[in-house]
Amino acid sequence: MPKLYVGLDVSLETTSVCAVDEDGVIRLETKAISDSVTIVAALAKLDGVFERIGLEAGPLEALLRARAAIRKELAALQAELLRVTQNDELCRRFMTIPGVGPVTAQAFKTTIDRPDRFRRSADVGAHLGLAPRQHQSGETDQRGRITRSGDAFTRSALYTAAHVMLTRSTQWTALKTWGVKIAKRSSLKKARVAVARKLAVVMHRMWRDETQFRWTAEA
Repeated sequence: MPKLYVGLDVSLETTSVCAVDEDGVIRLETKAISDSVTIVAALAKLDGVFERIGLEAGPLEALLRARAAIRKELAALQAELLRVTQNDELCRRFMTIPGVGPVTAQAFKTTIDRPDRFRRSADVGAHLGLAPRQHQSGETDQRGRITRSGDAFTRSALYTAAHVMLTRSTQWTALKTWGVKIAKRSSLKKARVAVARKLAVVMHRMWRDETQFRWTAEA
């Protein structure tokens, strides 16, 4: 799982939250009410290990105590999430996919709920807003940006998992090879979207068919 570094700019009413991974990629940038519960809820959406939390605040002792409370609650949240996923056979299967961690596994399972709702696995990507818009006019058929419809949290989790697979994972699979080829001929951003969409298809098929992740094209 990627290491995460969090910066908190705290005031009495609101806190600006910024989280980056070890590659310097911004994973979260938002504002939250200045209490530990709200800040933890915002950070809980991220899939990774919180390596360091930095605090920028005035000389307010209460705010310094909030930092310790946030660390404690995040650690407890991560431990509970890991316990739940380890006791869930489907989530354990999802997590055999390089880049897919507890947050992504649980988010996908909760959002899809029942795999039989989708006749084709390819429909899941469109349901989560990962399918590109199509513009048709006469003989012209152009594809634009993804629709971003559906559950934003699950879409973001799949996008993060794709990023980890392509840039951090040392395990080569047919899916990673396919994504790297897209990145070379186009861009890493487009490759992440394409791999995120393919992850949705693969995870749905694993769930529906009760199969394991296939590591190679031959498999």
